[in-house]
Amino acid sequence: MLWKANVTALHHSTPVPKLDAMDEDARELLPLFLESRLADMKVLSDAVERGDDQAAARVGHRLKGAAPSYGFPELGSLGAELETAGHAGDRGRIAELAALISTWLTALTHQLEAQR
Repeated sequence: MLWKANVTALHHSTPVPKLDAMDEDARELLPLFLESRLADMKVLSDAVERGDDQAAARVGHRLKGAAPSYGFPELGSLGAELETAGHAGDRGRIAELAALISTWLTALTHQLEAQR
């Protein structure tokens, strides 16, 4: 189960993504980035349902590495927090971060669709 996106769920330190500041090369690769992240969200959703903290940590690790290279350091920070929560076995925080990440990716997807 993927979490319903709710842009108001983003806490104040995690701004909604902005595409207007993104360079053209990164913007061209954005659909592939989103496809990979949506696949990660499926893995994360399954991990939360199964209580697989290490799978959640692996998703966080991938996100921590990939997001900043596309100009999304906030999303990378959420990934780092997810990785830490997964290694700590903090299932409540994992679920909270999964919802925030899902909301963030949904906001990014909506922005991309609006610019087409």
